[in-house]
Amino acid sequence: MIADLEGKRDRLSGIIEALKQLKELGLPLAAIEGVMGGVPNVSIGTAIPRDAFFGMKIPDAARKYLSWGGRKITKPHPELCDALLEGGFQTSSANFREVVRSTLQSQSRFVKVGGQWGLRDWYGTHGTRRARRTTAPEDQAQSGSGKRGVCC
Repeated sequence: MIADLEGKRDRLSGIIEALKQLKELGLPLAAIEGVMGGVPNVSIGTAIPRDAFFGMKIPDAARKYLSWGGRKITKPHPELCDALLEGGFQTSSANFREVVRSTLQSQSRFVKVGGQWGLRDWYGTHGTRRARRTTAPEDQAQSGSGKRGVCC
């Protein structure tokens, strides 16, 4: 029994070292999950601890989720919202997904990349964030009120 456990320990130590090297290279660990099938009781899943986002604000929880494992990832909006709730984010909103959408759109640290949420840190000025509408100074001067005029 001892020899069996020591053998498993040695295999796990080798796997851990290999995973550390892959992480340093920036490779997604989830991509090799299938290789792990032969190791009993070892999982590199995407399970989110039920208290991962407890007591956090939406931007902080979203940033933590998108930074999970130190990987550069983007996530579709529904998946991001579901992950926040799975991780214990507390809300009383009847339309949580819309609250998350409007919150992240108002935060400069988030970008939409290919229709998915990502972190501006990783994409710099790239991404497809919608520009906010503003009234040009010459339009304000013409209208005299500084308010947006009716168009067409």
